[in-house]
Amino acid sequence: MTERRLHRQGLLLAAAGALCWSVGGLLVRATEGAGTWQIVFWRAVFFAATILAVLLWRYRGRIVEPFLAIGWNGIAAAGMLATANTCFILAISYTTIANVLVLQATGPLFAALLGRAFLGEAVPFRLWIVIGACTAGMLYMFADALGSVSIIGDALGLTIALVMAGNIVATRHGRSVDMFPAVAIAGLIAVIISFVVITFKAGSPLAIDVSGRDLAILVALGVFQLGIGFLLFTSATRLITAAEAMLLTLLETITGPIWVWLAIGERPTDRALVGGCIVLGALAINAALALRAEPPDNR
Repeated sequence: MTERRLHRQGLLLAAAGALCWSVGGLLVRATEGAGTWQIVFWRAVFFAATILAVLLWRYRGRIVEPFLAIGWNGIAAAGMLATANTCFILAISYTTIANVLVLQATGPLFAALLGRAFLGEAVPFRLWIVIGACTAGMLYMFADALGSVSIIGDALGLTIALVMAGNIVATRHGRSVDMFPAVAIAGLIAVIISFVVITFKAGSPLAIDVSGRDLAILVALGVFQLGIGFLLFTSATRLITAAEAMLLTLLETITGPIWVWLAIGERPTDRALVGGCIVLGALAINAALALRAEPPDNR
């Protein structure tokens, strides 16, 4: 396969992965009787099962060594990914999906700052300008939520960005080994935490039970939205540049609120729309400039 065709394949895989992620909010809204922690539990169960199945296939059943190889760095990455996945479900129970997706899209900016602090990676001057623009956009969005319960959801959305940034830095720090087992551990951590919370709140482990309809939706969330989305995007990162991958992740942020708006009429506030446009515009410009600055040999 030619280099150009491989590159095109990478772009398509990344776009497909981002589109898989984008239906998460709509699927959560489609559940009827499942509670927030039940959604976290079953989504994580099917996500972990999907990743473990892939690892079993990749290593032909010999997966103990890959899990041991990730070390404490991988455990930290898994913990932060589990936190991000859990916070997503919690966040959209307090605020609009658009707000959450826009705020979590700022993760690459926090990753750049953490990368400088812990890995010594340089931060381009343009990124400081983008950080300033995104901060302004987020403050504009937050101003609309102050004094209301939605500020909790917005804060959780920002938490997703922060812990995902930490996950990226931890993964880059351990890039000499396959960190994919950490993804499976993240799912298992979310399963354990949500099970404990459900049991403690309801007084019975049987409280994890959901209707057949909701379970089918949660299977789609764990297997398709998270599992397949993760696999597609991870495969794509081997074929395209980091700047291209970052640019294509904006597909999730743009299309996610559209699905919910069209399907159930959940419309962001005017202030959230303006602030979101500022953030997305700054991120898109940064990704485009980063792509333009990429050396031809790395494209």
